[in-house]
Amino acid sequence: MRKVVLALLAVIIAAGGVVYFSVQAPQERAVTVGYGGVLAAEPLFIAIDKGFFAREGLDVTPVLFESSNAVTDALASGKLDAAFYGSTLPVFAAHSVSPGSVLVMGLSDMTLGYPVDSVLVRTNSSITSLKDLDGRRVGVYPGNTAANFMARLLAANGVDTRRVEFVRMQPANQLQALEAGAVDAVHTYEPVDSIALESGKARAIHNAVYGTVFPHTPLTGAYISGEFVKKRPRQAKAVAKVLYSSYEFMRANDKESREIAAKWLKLKPEIAGRMHFIYEVPASQYDAGRLQAFADLLYETGDLKQRINASETIYAPNG
Repeated sequence: MRKVVLALLAVIIAAGGVVYFSVQAPQERAVTVGYGGVLAAEPLFIAIDKGFFAREGLDVTPVLFESSNAVTDALASGKLDAAFYGSTLPVFAAHSVSPGSVLVMGLSDMTLGYPVDSVLVRTNSSITSLKDLDGRRVGVYPGNTAANFMARLLAANGVDTRRVEFVRMQPANQLQALEAGAVDAVHTYEPVDSIALESGKARAIHNAVYGTVFPHTPLTGAYISGEFVKKRPRQAKAVAKVLYSSYEFMRANDKESREIAAKWLKLKPEIAGRMHFIYEVPASQYDAGRLQAFADLLYETGDLKQRINASETIYAPNG
């Protein structure tokens, strides 16, 4: 037997051959995935808890970010491999400057029938409709997108938006500002919506701001670094597979998905039980025409400085 092995090695060496093993080196298994401390990052929470990364031979390091802009910058520079959280706006903006630097793996599908955002006022407020926000202070998410969409919604309801002051603030500060009277209303996302309504200190005067202005809004999603796709294509496809497995799990296992969200976001069971998830779909399955229309809308509102071909941002691992 020893002679057979030695003879085989001699043949390999003589042929200049190299023996490869299927076991990956640690650096080949390692991936970094960004997320935010919000419900939109639920696909990552599920993937980690259910072992989806390990199943694909990946060792994941989750990296917490405070904003979508920071996530996009890290992806574009190649410092982050992927992100299961973030807004499409900075990704579109990055594409206009450096095409292909950040690609879209998944997109949200926000509808009127399943709202994930609301306009809230204090329970004892005299405000009963959007029209009553004329001349008021409205708290919105940082950046311009939330303010621009709120402005469009208010204008469609007869409000002179020049008389409305949009106060940008982090979600963690919104309810406190509302209760203190620093603002008259807030545009909030889940799970802040459910936390506020469960407390009894706030009530909704409108649901689904984004879904009203642009039905099936692709506002949020999951993204991957263009550099990561080029240098480690096999791992990139594996990351996308993990993401899509989380999408399927969320839809098929509602109760357990809520339990996972409650653990990661430190939510009370009653909050986790009533909140609306942000459901996403693989980007290649989202309607291309609608995605382009959304990009055009962002250009019209001034969020994007130049028009883009939105289809060029899509990562289709099986395409």
